[in-house]
Formats: sequence, C-alpha cells, structure tokens
Amino acid sequence: VDHEGLVVEVNPATEETLGWARTDVLGEPFLELAVAEEQRDDLAGVFANGSGPLLGSRLEINALRSDHRTFPAEIAITRVDVPGPMLFAVSLRDVTKRRDREERLRETEAKYRTLVEQIPLATYINSVGMPVQTTYMSPQIEGMLGFPVSDWLNEGFYASRVHPDDCDRVLAEVERTHLTGEDFRLEYRLIAADGRVVWVLDETVAVRDG
Repeated sequence: VDHEGLVVEVNPATEETLGWARTDVLGEPFLELAVAEEQRDDLAGVFANGSGPLLGSRLEINALRSDHRTFPAEIAITRVDVPGPMLFAVSLRDVTKRRDREERLRETEAKYRTLVEQIPLATYINSVGMPVQTTYMSPQIEGMLGFPVSDWLNEGFYASRVHPDDCDRVLAEVERTHLTGEDFRLEYRLIAADGRVVWVLDETVAVRDG
C-alpha cells in the first residue's frame, strides 16, 4: 500500500482470503476495501504520516471480504524502506477460528464455574509440588469453615488448619500424592474459624497435560 493508502500489489493469499481479484483492487483505497468503516480512521494516519504507535504493531480489527462480510483479523503495517514516496507492507491474518476457540473456552469455563459453585461441596485446585499452593477455592469453603476464599490461597494456610493430631499423616499423604501423581483420598479433621473441629473427606485427582 502506498502513502495515499492505495493498493499497489497483492499476493495470491490475499486474493484467496479476501475474495479479491488482483486486477480489480490495484490502485483502490485499501482501507475502504479491507477494513470495517468504524476502524478506518485509526489506521488512516499510519499511511498518511508513516509513523505512530500503530505502525509495526499487531492489532485485531474487523476486516472486510469482497462481498462486504466482516471477519475478525489481525493486521500489521510496516514501512518498506525504498527510495521515493513511502510504501507499506500490510499483512492480514484471519483469526476467526481462534476467536471461536476462545468463545467456546469462555462458555466452558462459565458452565464449569456455575456447576462447581452450586454443588454442596468445597472444590479446589492445587498446583503440583510442595509446599501446598492452592490456586482456586470455591466459595462453599466459607460456609463450611468460616474462612474467606482468599485465606486458602495463602501459602501455608491449609496446613495451619489441619488438626494437630492429624497433621503429620495428612501432610505425608499430600506429599506422597504430589510426588507420585496418584489420587488422594483421606478423612481428617480441620479447625474452623470459630474453633470447631470439622471432619472432612478430601478427594483429589491429578490433572495432567498432554
């Protein structure tokens, strides 16, 4: 694209992605061809001035296909060092599939959180390794033991709430589980915020990556 924002060359992938015919777009204004109207002004200054924070940055925009359908795309604009008027290399990457994956992930997380926080159990996630580090605790724990969720995320807090008579066997079993990756299942006592002794059945499974 030149300093006036006009298309001077396209590659075959551009024709395939946007549905353009090369001969139809040479000399035409790039922003009107490829960028949704509400985002054109933000990019116009790059071509006019050849500078600014958007130059060289990767941005997500709503791009246009030749039939005027919009799609999410990542755009990057860089200066091409040649004598004479400024030229710019523009790359557009279709990120529709990535957006769809992210949306499915958000939906899955929302369903998971709703389920986890409605069942009459406290659920938690610990990172692997000692000392025990809790990265997630469901809100049911406060009704069970009286401590807010934030306390359980502090290193050492869990161990401090295990009944002194159970502490050695519980921490030994926790350490064994973390070292071997085996499941954990144990009944023991915790001390609640008001001093009550609460018996719990604690069960965990290891979640492994690929």
